[in-house]
Order: sequence, then C-alpha cells, then structure tokens
Amino acid sequence: MKFIGSAKLYGKNQITVPKEVVEELKLKQGTQIIFLQNDEGYVYIVTEVALPSKE
Repeated sequence: MKFIGSAKLYGKNQITVPKEVVEELKLKQGTQIIFLQNDEGYVYIVTEVALPSKE
C-alpha cells in the first residue's frame, strides 16, 4: 500500500481531494467515491465495489 495524499475536513463535512489522488485514481467530476471500513478500523476510499452474486 502506498501513500498518495491526505485531505482536511472543512465546514459541512466537505473535503477536497488532492490533485495527486485525482490523477493517480483517474477521477473525473461526478465520480462516485465509496468509503469502506474493515474490522480493524482502517478506512479505504474506492470508486467501485464488486459485490458477490447471489447464485
């Protein structure tokens, strides 16, 4: 895992995604960003999630 940037929480719980993160993740305006937390408390930011099928 590598560090690519950090952000500060501003009024109304808003953040600005750093330019380095936008470029690394190839984000575009309107991209949905998903926050996931594992059992150890680590938070991951992703742009898509694959859900297992119910077959």
